[in-house]
Amino acid sequence: MADTHMPRVVLYARVSTDRQVEFNVSIPSQLGALKSYCEDHNWHVVGQFIDEGVSGTLESRPKFQEMMRFVLDDGAAVDIVFTYSLSRFARNVETLTKYLFSLRHAGIAIKSLTEDYDDQTAMGRLMTIMSGTIDEMRIADDRKHTIRALRKNAEDGFFNGSRPPFGYMTQATDLPARSGRKKKVVLHEGEADVVRQIWDLYEFGQGGMSMGMKNIAVYLNERGIPRRGAKWTAEYVRWVLSDTVYTGALMYGGRGKRTGKIGPPISITVPQIVASDRFERIKVRRHERSPTKNPPTHVSPTGLLTGIIRCGLCGSAMTKSTGKRGRYRYYKCTKRNSLGNDACESVNLPAPKLESLVLDVLCERVLTRERYQAILEDCKKNIANIQRHESAETRELLDAKKSVERKIALLCSVIEGAQLNDKAYIARRARELERDLASVEVRLADLKLKVVVPEGSLDDEKVPAFLDHVRQVLSDPTSPEARACLRTFVSEIRVYRDESTIKGSYLGAAQALAEDSVAHARGVPKFTSKWRAWQDSNLQPSA
Repeated sequence: MADTHMPRVVLYARVSTDRQVEFNVSIPSQLGALKSYCEDHNWHVVGQFIDEGVSGTLESRPKFQEMMRFVLDDGAAVDIVFTYSLSRFARNVETLTKYLFSLRHAGIAIKSLTEDYDDQTAMGRLMTIMSGTIDEMRIADDRKHTIRALRKNAEDGFFNGSRPPFGYMTQATDLPARSGRKKKVVLHEGEADVVRQIWDLYEFGQGGMSMGMKNIAVYLNERGIPRRGAKWTAEYVRWVLSDTVYTGALMYGGRGKRTGKIGPPISITVPQIVASDRFERIKVRRHERSPTKNPPTHVSPTGLLTGIIRCGLCGSAMTKSTGKRGRYRYYKCTKRNSLGNDACESVNLPAPKLESLVLDVLCERVLTRERYQAILEDCKKNIANIQRHESAETRELLDAKKSVERKIALLCSVIEGAQLNDKAYIARRARELERDLASVEVRLADLKLKVVVPEGSLDDEKVPAFLDHVRQVLSDPTSPEARACLRTFVSEIRVYRDESTIKGSYLGAAQALAEDSVAHARGVPKFTSKWRAWQDSNLQPSA
């Protein structure tokens, strides 16, 4: 049994980098020196706590928190917390002072093997705090040099990190680094094929059916396509569809929580997997499909007209309902459906009859060669006017984007140059600026897409075969291909008592021909000019 007069000691050791843990150089040397000192001075070690491969922040040091609970417990009877150096105990003077006085109040001393200060005296406490201040200054200076070296490495096109994004791998170069060789990011062909498959599934779907992120994750998991040993999730699919790395730009400093600490992001050129214009197109589609903007039934509709049909009397959407245990199908005003029949004067509309009527009108009045060629001619004449009108809006959005980017850079410089206490406000403000920037970028991408009709793509000779294919797809109203095809030409249907109106898009119809989007069952193009809005203009040409 230990001598009751021997000081009872708790040991604490920490390393802050994975490299130290891997090579096993710091923890054993710290503990060996601490235990040797305790044996020489007849100190009784009652416990040891080790944090491996963690930073100096208290939130990331579970063993430190566990040690403090242990030593401050009434039954622990600990006399000394013994560490190799004060920098192992705390990384800044604020933390050191806080726990120094907490332990002193409990009658427990902090001892450092490399700094021999008696914290039970005023002079000893002063020297302890001064040593902590010097350590904090040294750590801050080391951090600046490390950040500078990492940024220079990124600017030279080398990879800072241990694991590249999915679709890529690292390749060692002949240039030396702190540990091993500098690394370049290159394609991982197998993973890159999976990335391309995800983009194709999201843009074109499968079998004419649009696929969302969850369905893509299920599709990949069912076929045993691995994600580096893990299962695919909707969140990871979303990450693959939204990361700019696949356009050939790996951002160092813009990935993760340390953006403000290491300065503005640096773009590292890597092999491209996805074309930039396709990335922008899918960004807009993700924005349009967001549940906060469109209900899931509008993105993946169950009925031919679901999501595009609205009640003309009250403006509410119309949804599909059944009667007589499914024998009859109707489109019914959602306001009337949820609040009662007195909420709206609309009536139930037989679904098969209404769907057939809409398809007949579309085929007879829009999908004719004469009408479609008239639409194309109007697009050719007016696309320059549309581009000029939207160029002014584009300039405004570019100015807004630059303003937000300046604010982000200013916030980063403030964080880098000062110790700010209100971390909650900083995090909130950073999120606000990120949302503002994302909103402006989505609107810019949307403007770009509005006028994307490639030169020479509106060929009149393609019209007959294209229209035959469209009519063939629409011949089966129950198919997912028909639902996707209809939304290429129709953006909204409003039903009144005695008539219905259909909204479409000149540019949408033109881009469908230019890209053959019906053949790929793409999503609905969102444009501005309507071909049959309110019976007041753009009517079918006379015979």
